[in-house]
Amino acid sequence: MNEGIIDFDQETGQIILRQEDGTENRFYIECEIEVDEKSYIVLVPAEEYIGDEEEVTGVVFEIGKDEEGEQVWMAVEDDQRLAKIERAMGELEEEEEEEEEE
Repeated sequence: MNEGIIDFDQETGQIILRQEDGTENRFYIECEIEVDEKSYIVLVPAEEYIGDEEEVTGVVFEIGKDEEGEQVWMAVEDDQRLAKIERAMGELEEEEEEEEEE
């Protein structure tokens, strides 16, 4: 999923990733997060998206800019970076839960 077209389905609120071979994958945005001054977006496959009750496997992309200044998403495949992003997401979730309790 490193190359392709990113589109947004207004009706369903899904992100559609269209790969060069024509394959479409649909996702929901789980969250956007900044780690080490880089922005990331975590997508959950639409068919697995249930809500808060169950854990699902997401796909993490770094949000960057190409040579023309257009936004691009680059798949994050480095295990150490993924672990750091996961920890940051856990911390963010804990903060949100604490705020809800107050």
